[in-house]
Amino acid sequence: MRTKQETWTAEQYDHWAKTGEFPEDSNGIPPCDAFSPSIQKPNKADLKAEKELQALCENYLVQNNYLRLTADNATAVRSDMPLGFKGWFGHMHKPKQNPLMPDLFIFDMNGRCLNVELKVVNIWQPGQKEMVEMGFWQVAWSFQQFEELLHDWEIHQEY
Repeated sequence: MRTKQETWTAEQYDHWAKTGEFPEDSNGIPPCDAFSPSIQKPNKADLKAEKELQALCENYLVQNNYLRLTADNATAVRSDMPLGFKGWFGHMHKPKQNPLMPDLFIFDMNGRCLNVELKVVNIWQPGQKEMVEMGFWQVAWSFQQFEELLHDWEIHQEY
């Protein structure tokens, strides 16, 4: 016997969100995650464009004296760091059970962190937009905007 409905349609979710009542056609069975509305998915061209933007931003970080956050790089002592070293950056690639991480997280030598969500289309996963709206993450819609965010963070201690 089923005790939870696996998913709701967008109409069922909207009804529940507006009224707090289970939709008629849900048989009174809540979904596994009643708080997850249907998610709009980007098309393949959008995914490719975002992947290219991400690669461009990561290459820029490497060229500007940031190291990829790996166990070896994180445990290296300061004397082992390359001349002009600024910090580390990380990127979550298709994580399972994503703990809601931005596309890029960048750390400086003082422990500050810049969290950047890269977007090429206005499609958000649950929680992403809220993190940006609360000021925990910054959003970059282009490479130029990413450069500006990084510069402001480095020079002006913003974010």
